[in-house]
Amino acid sequence: MKLNFGFHISAVLLMLCSLSGWAKTVEGLYDAKVLVTSQSTNVRKQAARQALSDVLVRVSGQGWESPNQQIDRALQIADQYLYQYSYSHLEPSERGQKTPAGATWLNMKFESKAVQRVIKQAGLPLWGANRPTVLMWLAVDHGAGKREVVREGSQQSVVQYIKNAANKRGIPVILPVYDLEDAMQLPVESLWGQFSDAIQEASARYGAESVLVGRAYRGAGNKWFANWKFYFKGQEFRFVDHADTLSGHMLQGISKSAEILANAFAIKPGNAAQGTVELSIEGVNNLQQYAAVTRYLEKMSVVRTLKVDGLENNVLNLSLVLAAQYNKFEQAIKLDKKLLPLPPLALPVVNLQASTHDDSDPEVTPVSVGGDKAQSEDVIAEQPARKRFRWRP
Repeated sequence: MKLNFGFHISAVLLMLCSLSGWAKTVEGLYDAKVLVTSQSTNVRKQAARQALSDVLVRVSGQGWESPNQQIDRALQIADQYLYQYSYSHLEPSERGQKTPAGATWLNMKFESKAVQRVIKQAGLPLWGANRPTVLMWLAVDHGAGKREVVREGSQQSVVQYIKNAANKRGIPVILPVYDLEDAMQLPVESLWGQFSDAIQEASARYGAESVLVGRAYRGAGNKWFANWKFYFKGQEFRFVDHADTLSGHMLQGISKSAEILANAFAIKPGNAAQGTVELSIEGVNNLQQYAAVTRYLEKMSVVRTLKVDGLENNVLNLSLVLAAQYNKFEQAIKLDKKLLPLPPLALPVVNLQASTHDDSDPEVTPVSVGGDKAQSEDVIAEQPARKRFRWRP
């Protein structure tokens, strides 16, 4: 996104967090790491193809139909999209029985603008870093009637599987603390039965924008099976996945949730700008807050260009050219609540019906800018109103 200054001013995935469920800014959308057994050029190029594929899915929010000429071409030269890479040792907890001897992590960072161009050329949507949280309720049956709820702070191996899946898809996931309050509102039997009323009541305290509910169990052949429900914007989605491992089920459940969210928030492909909106943002009290506001808006995928119109009396005036309809912008800022909407200002409108023989001043009536169009012919014309917000640092 291009940042254009209209005037001169001198002078931070999985997130296993607490009870605050507001949207999170997902870091590292353009980063990936792949396990390698060699530091040779050929191995690095192959790993870069896998990593770039993961990044494209994460940033677009969905996969793509094959063949896709633009994607295929980019993957063939994936290492050319790198701007930084390094190698690091595995942590002891990351090693397993199937870990190859001498394996290391190849950590890769891809150039964001180049990746975005590939996404645009491939006709895929673009999903920014500001993403809704997903509260995840998961009951696991290990056999012999032993069922447990996966909770925040648990040392269960499934928690690491959830972390890995959330990071792979760029989704901020919250796990419940599952304390006495949770256990009373949502006993493990109700969670296993996926009873919607009990789930929604127990979820209210977390304030997440969406809720993913799953139950996983071992079946025939010692394979894992899972059933999922996903609640978002008053809708309920159900899906059953088919994976051999518990980690595979976590990835499939979170991936399907990510696709639903991306469908709502990602910017669909298209070349034409969708109009200009003017903002007045109060509470910008210093240069640091000015930089924070512009940086925040600059990172939004729905904002194509930004022009600063002025800063006076702690009010920052901006003009934005959007890459989608204004409702997409509204959806985005509602997620993390950094821009709090304010009511429109009331401005005086001259009443031309005042008698021309009367030397007194014409009648002045306050009219709310941005409200319903006045029915009286007294209103000369409605001027486009700036949308008013307050910055919440």
